[in-house]
This record gives sequence, structure tokens and C-alpha cells, in this order.
Amino acid sequence: MIARRVAGDALVYQATHDALTGLPNRALFMDRLEHALARARRSGATLAVMFLDLDHFKLINDTSGHETGDSLLIALAPRLSRALRPSDTIARFGGDEFVVLCENLAREQDAVQIAQRIIDACGQPLALGECEYVVSVSAGVVIVDDPATAVPSNLVRDADAAMYRAKAVGRGRVEVFDERMRARLAERIALGSALHGALERGELQVHYQPVVSLTRNEIVAAEASLRWRHPDRGLLEPADFLDLAESSGLIVPIGAWLIEEACRQAARWREARPERPLHVLVGVSPRQLARADLPSLVARLLRVTGLPAELLGLEITESMLPGDEDVSARALRELGAVGVRLLLDDFAGGFPSLTHLRRFTIDALKIEHSFVAGLGSDPLDGAIVDAVLSIARALGVDVTATGVETLAQLAQLRELGCSCAQGDVFAPAGPAARLEALLAGGPPLPKSLTRTGRHLFSVQRDETS
Repeated sequence: MIARRVAGDALVYQATHDALTGLPNRALFMDRLEHALARARRSGATLAVMFLDLDHFKLINDTSGHETGDSLLIALAPRLSRALRPSDTIARFGGDEFVVLCENLAREQDAVQIAQRIIDACGQPLALGECEYVVSVSAGVVIVDDPATAVPSNLVRDADAAMYRAKAVGRGRVEVFDERMRARLAERIALGSALHGALERGELQVHYQPVVSLTRNEIVAAEASLRWRHPDRGLLEPADFLDLAESSGLIVPIGAWLIEEACRQAARWREARPERPLHVLVGVSPRQLARADLPSLVARLLRVTGLPAELLGLEITESMLPGDEDVSARALRELGAVGVRLLLDDFAGGFPSLTHLRRFTIDALKIEHSFVAGLGSDPLDGAIVDAVLSIARALGVDVTATGVETLAQLAQLRELGCSCAQGDVFAPAGPAARLEALLAGGPPLPKSLTRTGRHLFSVQRDETS
């Protein structure tokens, strides 16, 4: 009899708890939420539901393997539980998603404080084997205002919407649900659905922004970036849809298409002006960098388009490098062996940035635009840019200043000895034909930086592009 009862208890436990972390599972959480709502209807107590998601967890799985990802989840589960009150319930919904139920809150702000404790607890370094990981968590919170009408599945959905908002505005933070978030979530779902067929329907376009040599006074490269000609919303910027493409995995075929299109265009420019061929720069996403076949894909696209490898530059942002550095180093080493140039984008100049310069083989840096914005007005930003340029010169690495918008910024960059710059002070990103018009317009930099106007280049905007 006792053995039968023990076996029955074990079966119940298995049916109501997550096999990996030992936390309650989705079924048990929803049952407890139903009972909590019933109690709140009788007592009038305040309760909250939280939705938690680990930031960039897919990248850890892709670069370090699912076994490492599982170990990370197992190690994080006790931290999550310790950050809660004894009366709270935390459950694993699946993957890197967790939900929390908080009952009998004295005030709404208590739920936000609990969520922040979770974020702080997970943010402490976590050693797994020979690697150390720092995990950030995005949290969405929904406060139950009316338990009488609340629907459990809708509460989880709304907390999920708030979590997506937390990711959209910077990750590693807490957002509380409101009605505007529901509208944004519906829009995001519709946009993601439309994005699935955008490439096949020919709605994606490539725009190019010139990169100007401040010493040679000419356009030497073009940065390629995506645009989406949405049938209802018009021309969308990368910030409007690239996060959707990354999270859904669509960035892999879309990113490959962008590299191929940019290489084809650069090959055409090389044929038209063989004496001064343009480099083309393309950003690579975390999911692309994590794929073992990226170097072979790039090599194949170079062969297909006929573009020499040295005319292609791949931009890697600093945020893509932490995690399993051996995997990142191998990926960059193999890409370098293909012959392409590697650029570290959004270089911030801090200790992690210097560590990346020592750890990885990088051909050029792009200074983070927030430092460029302060040139001419903030002496500290000027000192930071000067220090970055000194380090780059010592290492033999080229530097491009990004986001240059004013003549004052441009003048100080020239005084500091920055080799290249890009930004709206020259021209915004536009179709290939617009950049070709800029190339035909002569030297981009006048001898004196006194020319007025929004752009140093004066080109008729093609409203149909």
C-alpha cells in the first residue's frame, strides 16, 4: 500500500513539475493561478503575474550547445526561487521562459520590486565548467485589477506582452503591462507574419550609406543595410523589423540575401570604376555568427558574385562576442581566412572593448555613435575618442566614426586624426543609384568646413526608392 502511494505521488510530481529544473510546470502554474484568482475574488487582495525570459539564450544554445544551455537553466532555478517570497510560485513554461505568481501584495510596486530582485539575482556571474556566464532577464508584469473578470490565459499573455516591451527598450529590465502594449503586441504579431513572405515577394531592399576617408577626401566604402517596403506601412527601417527576424530565425535567409545583394552591387561598382573599387560593409547578426556554415556561405557568395574577398567587410557588434569566446574566436578566425575584413561595430572604449581587441582578430573599429555625438560640446567624449584612436593606431587598426551629424563633429574628428567617418553630415543611407550620384559629384569634403546645409552631398532624393 505504501509503495503504491509513493509510486502514485511520483507520477503526480512528474505530471506537475518540469523534468529539467524541478520547478512547477505550465499545468500546475495555471491551476494555482485559477485558485489564486478565486481567493482574490473573495478577499479583494492584489495579485500579479510575471513573465520572465532570458536574454540571448538562443545564442548560448547555438554557440555553446544545448547541454550548456540546460546546465545554465538548472543552475538558475534556485536563484529564481530564492529571489521570491515563500508564498510566491515560479514555474518553467518551456525553453528559457518562466512565469511567477505573486499573491497578497500590499501594493502594486511590490511586484516590480520582486521582479527586479529576480533580475539582480540572475545577473550575478555564473561559472559552468571553464566558462563564466552573466545572464540578463527581461520581465513583464501584469497587475490583476479585477479578479472577477480576469482570465488566466489572458493574464499570462499580457505579462508576455510586457516582457517583449522590456526587451524592445533595452532588455534586462521590468515593464508593467498597459493597454498600449496589447496594441503593440498585436502589431508585432501581424508584422512578424508578413515578414515571413517579404523576401519571396521582393519587398526587401538594400540601402547604402557612404563611408568617407577624411585623409583621401573620397568615398571609400558603403555600408549596406536592409529596408522593408511594407505594402501597407511603407518603407520600414531596420529597427522596425530586424528584432523580429532575429527572434524568428528569418535573419538567416534574409542575412544571406543581404550579403549576396551587397556583394553583387559592389562587384558592379568595381567593374564601373576598377581604379577605385568600393568596399561594401554588411552587419552580421548573432544568429548568423553562431552558425558553423557562415564562413563557407560567405566564400560561396563571393565566388558567385565575383567580388574579391578583400572588398567585403563584415561588421560584428560587441554584444555578440561574450559567451563562449572560443566559438566566437573560431568563427572570426575562419571568416578572416576567407579573406574578408572584420569590423567591430559600436566600439565603446571600455575594459570589455579592450579585452575583445586582445582576444579577437579585428581589422577595423567603428566608434559608438553616442561618443561622436558629444564631439565639439563634451570634452569627455573628445577624450574618449582620442584615446580610442591612439589605441587603434598602436594596434594598426583602422577607425571609422559613425553617426556624424554636424560639421563641428567632423572638424574635431579630422583634428584628432580619425581616418574615416559616416553619417548624415555626408548623406543618409539610400538606394544604390543615389550613392552612384554621390560618387559622380566629386570630392565629398570641401577644403573648408564652412558649407551649410543638412548634407555635404546635395543629391535629389528619389521618392520612389
